[in-house]
Amino acid sequence: MISSPVILAFGLGSPWLLGGLALGAIPIVIHLLHKRKFQETSWAAMRFLLEAAKKNSRRLRLEQLILLTVRMLILCLIALAMAQPFVETMGAFFQADLPTHRILVVDVSLSMGHQRTNENRLDKAKEIARQIVSASSRGDAINLVRVSGSEPLIVIREPSYQTSQVLKEIEQLELAHERGNVAATLKSLGELVKLVPEISRKEIVLLSDFQTENWSPELKTRRSEIQALLKSLGEGNVLRCIDVGLNGQQNAAVTSISSDEPFLSTSRTAVITVDVKNFGAAPLTDNLVELYVDDRLVEPKRIDIPGRSEIQLDFNVRFNDSGEHRIEARLEDDALMEDNRRWMAAPVKEQLNVLLVNGQSSGRADETATYFIERALAPSTRDEPWQGFIQPTVFNEGELPSINLSQYDCVFLCNVALLTQREADMLTAFVQGGGGLIISVGEKVQAENYNQRLFRDGNGILPAKLGNRVGSEPDAADAADNIVLFDPGDFEHPIVREFQGNTATGLERTITFRYIKAGEKSKDGARTALRFDSDDPAIIESPFGQGRTILVTTSADRSWGTWTTSAQVFVPLVYEMVLHSVSGQWQERQLTVGQTMSRLLPSRAFDMSATVNTPGDKQAPARVVDSDGLSNIVFDKTKQAGLYELSMGPPINREEVFAANIDTRESDLSKLDEASMTQELFAGVDFEYLTDWKQLNSQTDSTSAERGGLTRWLLFAALGLLFVEQMMAWRFAYGFGLLYCLVAFGFVKQAFWYGPIIGWTIAAAAVLLLIVGLSKRKSFQQGTAS
Repeated sequence: MISSPVILAFGLGSPWLLGGLALGAIPIVIHLLHKRKFQETSWAAMRFLLEAAKKNSRRLRLEQLILLTVRMLILCLIALAMAQPFVETMGAFFQADLPTHRILVVDVSLSMGHQRTNENRLDKAKEIARQIVSASSRGDAINLVRVSGSEPLIVIREPSYQTSQVLKEIEQLELAHERGNVAATLKSLGELVKLVPEISRKEIVLLSDFQTENWSPELKTRRSEIQALLKSLGEGNVLRCIDVGLNGQQNAAVTSISSDEPFLSTSRTAVITVDVKNFGAAPLTDNLVELYVDDRLVEPKRIDIPGRSEIQLDFNVRFNDSGEHRIEARLEDDALMEDNRRWMAAPVKEQLNVLLVNGQSSGRADETATYFIERALAPSTRDEPWQGFIQPTVFNEGELPSINLSQYDCVFLCNVALLTQREADMLTAFVQGGGGLIISVGEKVQAENYNQRLFRDGNGILPAKLGNRVGSEPDAADAADNIVLFDPGDFEHPIVREFQGNTATGLERTITFRYIKAGEKSKDGARTALRFDSDDPAIIESPFGQGRTILVTTSADRSWGTWTTSAQVFVPLVYEMVLHSVSGQWQERQLTVGQTMSRLLPSRAFDMSATVNTPGDKQAPARVVDSDGLSNIVFDKTKQAGLYELSMGPPINREEVFAANIDTRESDLSKLDEASMTQELFAGVDFEYLTDWKQLNSQTDSTSAERGGLTRWLLFAALGLLFVEQMMAWRFAYGFGLLYCLVAFGFVKQAFWYGPIIGWTIAAAAVLLLIVGLSKRKSFQQGTAS
């Protein structure tokens, strides 16, 4: 049953055109300008004409007055129609003809790739968007926005009045391999609704699967921000949500591919771990998981995954040669295929090159600052030279500026007295670019120089600020009173983890006579690996950029302690420090879709060119930018999951592989239903929830009936009065009858909106009144004739 409409408001689309109402005075002006001026002259037959005129003068004046009024109304109605008047909820008789500023928001995030039939959710959203645009009225302005994690969010920024342009942009929308930033998208809508202020009717249409992770995240601040933005957009605007995500929430994905190895080498087998998660409630059985290395199948496995559970698989991989390798994990296809593959860039080393910088030269080899470090890393003999994986190379401290650090994986500073600004910049660039740096102090180290060049008030590569020396010389009288021992604590740090449960090594009985007290820690999150029993750090490390720095607060010789004389303590500690300093170097190659690729070079490369081969086998240039006096290769177009190959020209002449993978939070297809949207996401917001175009079409008809435009009907009335005016000028009675019929039709039509009983009642009254009028006219004509 249709409820009786009530006029809520009256308005004008172009109120300044009301000045045209002055045109209604034109017939009066014409009448006054052409009014006849005459002189009375009496003549014999005049009295007979006066008698006849007196009988008809009142009727003629009334007819002329009505005709003049009709002419004035014609001009006034045309002027009023041009001003575009409207009333709200006036009924379907006055259909809307006002333009609409419509903002279409299409979700293109990864979850919209879910597919059950021949089309995915994004295809369905695009089809509905096309139908909305095709059904738009002339004069409608349209913006197009996408929900995505990267720019551009606004596809059509300037409102378009051409449907062909909007349809073309809709067709070009592609599925993004990233999460949707709903808050950023809604903020952009706040700017767009302010455009074209001359169009008062604003409509926002959201086409999405309304995935819970994107639209109602667990983080309360983000969720509150989205709710506040929606509430703001719902004030004074029509807000419609079209849900295209009703075709299932079952999905499985490869969520991780990694290795716990500190680095990958040809000398040992690597364990590659693959995680597969079932995000749906139903269990999955006999699912195929495959691991490929350089497009070669290594091993297939079949697994069963319970509902909402994750399975971890280990694959043993042996690399036969060094260089850049590509690893891929594949899960058999399901409804969302984009998250069934995951990649890992695997730079494999044949050997680990370590640079030892000697800060204490001596005539005896065992008195140099690097002697014990070199022996620990390369325990060669006269008969058997070292052929191991770690290859140390020794240089004196004065040679450091001339060394190409890019040839080394780790740099070990041993009792180097001080560093020049150039040397400090070289080491900073080396660590920031992914290298490992280990600093062992000693008697020659100038703490203030290190603090100034490397610590830099907590912003440099040094993990902690160097303080005063603590303890005594071994031959001092009070040496026995000042000794300290190592305290590994709970053996939590990777550097000392191998000592846990192995008390025979004597780690906790190792004596230290002197050390430099470490003070304020760096701002990059310094972490203590090993302490003295005085609670001061013995070994402290911190990440910096893509690399890591380790600080040893005692010397790596026999002058400050006994740890270098114990092979069971010194060798494992040095070995683990080197491995930890370079651990995760290859992790810098693992990116999330949308994350910027960055490769910092240890020196400037002014004329170097760099290109990137993307997953689609397209080549794109990378930018080489200056970063604190160094060269940084930057590529920010990682919008597709897969492998990116960076080619660096002279003087680097190197190729490196990066992997960009999707954020697996998009793989969880859990979504908001109508009830949760009403109660939580859109709480207190007036919005319409729809699931297809047909619902939208019917709602649009209803809404247009509630806000009716009168322009079209005013023009129809003016056209009708034109016919009436012509008829009245010829035969007034015929013209008056036509006017009566037009007015009666309008009233009867509107009456039926209130109900059929009222409509038929008004129709009967109009017919009865017409019959009475005709009978009166007939009687009048008979009386006049007699």
